[in-house]
Amino acid sequence: MDSECFKLKVSNDVDGEDASEFQSLLADITVGDPMDLLIQRIEANAANPDVRGSGLGLLTLMSDYGARLAWIFSAADESDRICVETYASIPISQIHN
Repeated sequence: MDSECFKLKVSNDVDGEDASEFQSLLADITVGDPMDLLIQRIEANAANPDVRGSGLGLLTLMSDYGARLAWIFSAADESDRICVETYASIPISQIHN
């Protein structure tokens, strides 16, 4: 953390199928305006509440908190696992008197 932003890195190992599904989700939610995409996803979830992995959390971070997000996918130690690294940078609001 510095005076302008909070930075975070999270790593996780997932199986190849989950990694592919996540990459597909990212392709959908990282194009266009995050606020517009958030509204579209909220409406889609209201129409089908059984949907999992909607990306609402990531879209909320991007639209409401100005988070800049990045991902790296690489082979993990086990042959059927993928290491997913998520990087986030969230601006810190300054309050001026």
